[in-house]
Amino acid sequence: MTNLELQVQSNDKDELYFEFPEDLLKRLGWEEGDDLQFNDNKDGSFTIKKVKMESIELDFSEEEYYNYLKAAHEADMSFNEWVGMAMTAWLEHYKREEDEENISE
Repeated sequence: MTNLELQVQSNDKDELYFEFPEDLLKRLGWEEGDDLQFNDNKDGSFTIKKVKMESIELDFSEEEYYNYLKAAHEADMSFNEWVGMAMTAWLEHYKREEDEENISE
């Protein structure tokens, strides 16, 4: 893993930003417009990963939606983060079940 310190700058609207060095972008295979996920390491640093974002439509009742929003809030996550976490957990569970079925055959 590479550790890199980047200088946080401010534009004329007082919005903060930083720039990745061009050689780093080339080494990582990243391009302008790529979707990046920032994970807080809880030590003042972040891990950044390139992700492939896809939109999916979710169909919830109003009560389900409220309960999911509440769960995300209680977990101190955005709704999108919470849905991503829930989907990942479901997929991992599904894969384990599928692997167990393959073993028993």
